[in-house]
Amino acid sequence: MKSLLCLVALALTACQGLSLESKAEATYGTFVAAEQAGASLVQSSEVSDSVKAQIKSADAAAKPVADALLSAIVAYRADPKSADALQGALTVALPAITILATETAK
Repeated sequence: MKSLLCLVALALTACQGLSLESKAEATYGTFVAAEQAGASLVQSSEVSDSVKAQIKSADAAAKPVADALLSAIVAYRADPKSADALQGALTVALPAITILATETAK
């Protein structure tokens, strides 16, 4: 799981210089990867109940903002004038998705 955290850090660092849409897509992709990793960890008998609870809590916080980010990406593709809304969704989603990725990497 530490490799996932490294991947997330690399992806978010690599976002510098990318378009707003690419940053949003990378952030949403990070959410999908972290959520999948978290789902596997929650099912594992080798993971403590407290860690499972932290992952579930982080996922519960990240899911709605990630869904909003995806909606903003779709809206931006339909109307590039909605860039401010996409930037806002990205700004809100990034911390929650980072926390989820961190919890799944522990």
